[in-house]
Amino acid sequence: MAMAHMLIATDNVGLYQVFAAELEGDRHEVHWAVNGKEAFDMLVESMPDLAFLDVHLPLFSGLGLSELIRAEPAIPSEFPIVLLSDDPIDPHVVEKTRVSAVFPKQHLAQDLRELICRLLGPQAAA
Repeated sequence: MAMAHMLIATDNVGLYQVFAAELEGDRHEVHWAVNGKEAFDMLVESMPDLAFLDVHLPLFSGLGLSELIRAEPAIPSEFPIVLLSDDPIDPHVVEKTRVSAVFPKQHLAQDLRELICRLLGPQAAA
């Protein structure tokens, strides 16, 4: 049984594979979207517990998609959005788009577990 349902939105296959391996290894169910439009449609249709959005996502950037998500009435305002970026993101932009966290693409698995625990609660941690 999956602990939580996660959406990973990136066109970077290697990045998806790293995150999917870590998340599935902790018994989370993982879905993949390769562009912002596909990610938005998946969010509205299946409502995962958390979304990881690559800042360099095609069609809608991770930041642009975050704004669309926050404007969509069918998606709860507290829905956790994690922006994936190894580049610094302006804190004012993060605040404006109301992302829950900015997380590095290159990371330690334990840091990912701690982030999930912080956003979804200890029941979602491995």
